[in-house]
Amino acid sequence: MSELQPGTESGTEFDPRPILDALERHRVDYVMVGGYAARMHGARRPTSDIDVAPKITRENLDRVAAALRDLSARVRTEEVPEGLPFSATGGACRATGC
Repeated sequence: MSELQPGTESGTEFDPRPILDALERHRVDYVMVGGYAARMHGARRPTSDIDVAPKITRENLDRVAAALRDLSARVRTEEVPEGLPFSATGGACRATGC
């Protein structure tokens, strides 16, 4: 059974390229961690997301916020699987660790 891509119902395999492209476009300094990073090193476990740890500076978090806005990022929960919009600003990222 394939992993569901966040926000889809098609059952397609997760593709992190749009996220990575947005981070690159906005020159975000980050380290990839978690399941997808493990896959990059040969692990075979499936994953349906990508985890990144951005450098915590005002300028970099402003770039993270810009990338999130470009991606129309949403907060997803079990109760609201389609996601809720949120304010992606550098200040919000500094306050919440988005």
